[in-house]
Amino acid sequence: MNIYLTKLFYRLLSFILLLIIVLGAALYFMLTSTTGAKLVLAYAGSYLQKNFATELHYDQVTGDLLSGLDFDNLRVLHPQINLEASSFSSTWNLLALLNRQLNLDNLHISGLDVALISPEANNDNLVEGDSTDLKSQIDAIFDLPLALNLLDLDLSTAQISIAEQDYQIEKLSGGLTLDSS
Repeated sequence: MNIYLTKLFYRLLSFILLLIIVLGAALYFMLTSTTGAKLVLAYAGSYLQKNFATELHYDQVTGDLLSGLDFDNLRVLHPQINLEASSFSSTWNLLALLNRQLNLDNLHISGLDVALISPEANNDNLVEGDSTDLKSQIDAIFDLPLALNLLDLDLSTAQISIAEQDYQIEKLSGGLTLDSS
């Protein structure tokens, strides 16, 4: 009987170790491959659509979740704001999240088109009881439980449309730090 329990214990231990190895390999794949990034982006797109009435589209994405992503023709569509960028490239330090910091080393955006849409002009897209109030969502973004450090921002050729007024930005460079305290 004692030998039976010992064999059972070693088989159970072997199964648990194998499970840990397989889960670790799956996590490594998700973090370090473009395919893993696409899977996470597909989930993020459905989450944004379901909870914020926001659509996420792109023609192509390269990179990985561990170091950064590059998008071609990125589009974020919300009933009150539309963002489109012909090129969106970012690199970050994912491990800084352990210290409650989001460190974006580089953020390069070109061909940005931002259109703010008044809620009255787009009432048919709003769902009853849905939290699509843009101001409260933007306030929630800046009320993050972590610090945001953007070391190198490079924005070129941007157009911002607000209430039928267009604003042009040819080039904007710099850095930004938002502290959570």
